[in-house]
Amino acid sequence: MNRIGVEVLNQVDKTVEGFAELIKIQLLPPIFLNFISIYKIGYDSFKTELIVLNDEAMDFYALTTITTYDGVMMGDEEYFGTIDQVFPYIKILDEIEKYKNKKEYWNKMGFIQIGLIYEGDVLLLGVEDHNRDEIWRYGQGLLSNVHSKLEDNIFDLFMRSKEILLQEDLVDWGVKPIQIYKLLSENFWRVRKGNI
Repeated sequence: MNRIGVEVLNQVDKTVEGFAELIKIQLLPPIFLNFISIYKIGYDSFKTELIVLNDEAMDFYALTTITTYDGVMMGDEEYFGTIDQVFPYIKILDEIEKYKNKKEYWNKMGFIQIGLIYEGDVLLLGVEDHNRDEIWRYGQGLLSNVHSKLEDNIFDLFMRSKEILLQEDLVDWGVKPIQIYKLLSENFWRVRKGNI
C-alpha cells in the first residue's frame, strides 16, 4: 500500500491483443508510445490491494484505490478527477480511426480519446504539432471550462497518482486498520478477528 506515481501501474504485457499494432502507429506521440511500451494500459493496469473479510467465504473486496486529482486547484476551481482507465490497446486503435475521420469534437482540435476519468470527463491525448503528448480532459468535471489541459504528458499525469486505503469501507465493514494483515505467501489481505 501507499504506492505513488508510476508505482501504481503494472508492467506491460506485450502479448496483449493490439499491442504490436498500436506501437507501430506513427500518429501516436513519442512520450505516449514510450509509456505504453513500459506500463500496462486497459483493464487491470493499476496495482491495488484486495482484502478477504471472511476466511470461509473467501470473497475479495477492494482495500485500496488510486486517486489522481483530489482537490487540485485549476483556475478558480478545485478539480476532483481520478483516472478510471487508459483504454486497452484495441480500443485506442478504434479511437485513432475516429480521429482520422474527425468523428468527435476533440478530434477536430487535434486530440484522440485515450481513456476515462471518474466524474464524467474523458481523457485526451494531443497528437498534432501544437499539442503533441499533452494530456487534456473534456467534460463537466470543471464547471467553468469544459476542455482544459491537465499535464504536459502521460508520465506527468501518473506522477500525480497515489494509492489510498478505502477508509470509509473499513468503517462500514467494522474493521480497524490494525486488524489487517497479510501472509507472505498470499497477494491479498485478511482481517484478524477479536479485539485489538
